[in-house]
Amino acid sequence: MALVTTAGASNANSYASVVEADAYIAAATHFASHTEWAALTGSEKEFRLKMAALLLNLLPYRGAKACFEQRLAFPRWWRLDEGYPTSEDEYLTMDDIPSTLTKPTVPQEVKDAQCEVAFQVVHSVILKSEVMAFPEREISAFTLGGSLNMSFFSGPAGASLFSKAKLGTQTIIAALLSKWSGGMKIVGGVV
Repeated sequence: MALVTTAGASNANSYASVVEADAYIAAATHFASHTEWAALTGSEKEFRLKMAALLLNLLPYRGAKACFEQRLAFPRWWRLDEGYPTSEDEYLTMDDIPSTLTKPTVPQEVKDAQCEVAFQVVHSVILKSEVMAFPEREISAFTLGGSLNMSFFSGPAGASLFSKAKLGTQTIIAALLSKWSGGMKIVGGVV
């Protein structure tokens, strides 16, 4: 299934397109190995973006979904926005939002966070792990709730592409989503 990036769609499966992800990753100077991303096929990139959107979709956010039937967490209304829904089914689809109101859109920070998760978590960690290749680093638990959390058999992995800089992937993702998360804390050695 191809990427569907239509804001508020009931079948949306990504916030960012492959073109947007390519541009973000190529421009991000903290991706020393961005050539790995460039070497992926279009369908491999799409799969990573879909997985990243699903992971981001599980986090708690402020406000309300723009439409009742939308699949992903964004776009969202703020309580102070003109047109904030007074009931859960006020706007079933984006077409139900009156043309007199500015329709909510997916913020660029959310797309950027998705690109971070797609490369740093899905590509570099989850899909590159060989089962039991290093038992002391194997994941013993992976939870998604109020925060992303990964536990390893022998302590935290701490092996993101930011290890030497003492800056974790989760720090960047939390910073990008801070406006929407209300102090959400992403914890773990690796998101």
